[in-house]
Amino acid sequence: MVKSKRLFTGDGLVLEVVNLTKKFGGITALDNVSMNVQEKELVALIGPNGSGKSTLFNCISGLLSPSSGQILFCGKNITHMPVHERTLGGLSRTFQLVELFDNMTSMENLIVTAEHHKHYGFLGSFLRTRKVKAIEKTCEEEAHRLLDFLGLSPLANRYAKDLSYGQRKLLQIGVGLVSHPRLLLLDEPTAAVNPTMIKQIKEYLLKLHKAGLTILFVEHEMSVVMDLAERVIVLSRGTKIADGTPGEIQKNESVLEAYLGV
Repeated sequence: MVKSKRLFTGDGLVLEVVNLTKKFGGITALDNVSMNVQEKELVALIGPNGSGKSTLFNCISGLLSPSSGQILFCGKNITHMPVHERTLGGLSRTFQLVELFDNMTSMENLIVTAEHHKHYGFLGSFLRTRKVKAIEKTCEEEAHRLLDFLGLSPLANRYAKDLSYGQRKLLQIGVGLVSHPRLLLLDEPTAAVNPTMIKQIKEYLLKLHKAGLTILFVEHEMSVVMDLAERVIVLSRGTKIADGTPGEIQKNESVLEAYLGV
């Protein structure tokens, strides 16, 4: 099982988005959006194409700076904080298009990411001190645990470029877990994945949720949303139009009109 000093600990409000607006010239991609995610929740963010989901994710993760409003992470204002500082603070994010080191093995992808989050400096790395060796051993052990947890151990020494798309998606989730996040943002974790692998990905996400990880994910496949999410937030044309349980969302007339076109 994946373990962390931060993961699985504490309760309360992890993410709070307050009156967030993002404009691109004369186009308003997000219009006064407010939402929150509680500790240990598994929340889906849905909406039709162009609703603002990706823009909101990019603002939360730090790839975009909002035009106005605030983003609070564990009570701290991170609205204009650099991406790497958000990651060090416990916020991790995957992308719809898988981003891996294709010419490295599955194991190496995880080890390199883990070492990136350690701080032993150039001199320590060059001299190969006892501390550096201990850190490298810890990173390798963590990589083994993640591969085992995600069912990828048989593929540990296979290059990332040789994995199936679904396996690459799983490995990317593993990369997102290396930093021991307090909140994991998943951008369409099952997009373009075959049904068998979709089932596996859902099982692993439910295991992570059961273990206490807080997850916010964007997903177009409604069956995945209904199977996974405890709560669903719906955007349409840059505004939040609904926030409720999957059952409530399925019956919401505004959602049916905006998202399902009925």
